[in-house]
Amino acid sequence: MFSGIVTKMVPVVQKDPFAIRSEEPVEVGESIAIGGVCLTVTKQDGDVVFFDVVQETLDRTTLGALCVGESVNYERSLRYGDRVGGHMVTGHVYCRGLVVEAGPALVIEVPHRFFYEKGWIALDGVSLTVAKADQYVHIALIPETMRKTSLGAKTIGQWVNVEYDGMVLAIKKVLEDV
Repeated sequence: MFSGIVTKMVPVVQKDPFAIRSEEPVEVGESIAIGGVCLTVTKQDGDVVFFDVVQETLDRTTLGALCVGESVNYERSLRYGDRVGGHMVTGHVYCRGLVVEAGPALVIEVPHRFFYEKGWIALDGVSLTVAKADQYVHIALIPETMRKTSLGAKTIGQWVNVEYDGMVLAIKKVLEDV
């Protein structure tokens, strides 16, 4: 579990196996959200942290399209007793969303409408409140989010990893089964 409060951005240093550069020590088996994708640490060699990334993850997320040197959002998993400043984010990316408007008034086109006004959505692992819900997801980014996460550098035509509120997905599933 993550809070969706990105603590820093780190560079991708290798694609196969996938690796990022982070100076803090981590443990093998630890879950870390990289660009909003929950990944398991397989090895740390100095300041390089390695992860296995399977085809399912590459198919659903933006990880496969990242370039060496590109910065990604980084958040270590929560521990019991930690303060949760965002929402309960799992790091289980449902799909990719297309940036149709960039900047502080961020607008994302997503293939499914599992969001609602004032609900939450995670984009590249950043926990956000939906400002407006029509055929697009409208987000009002604050300057702090623009500065500390990858969302501030997004441009029209780029993709983001999308995690919907799990309760919305559960309600949808129950209603489909009734």
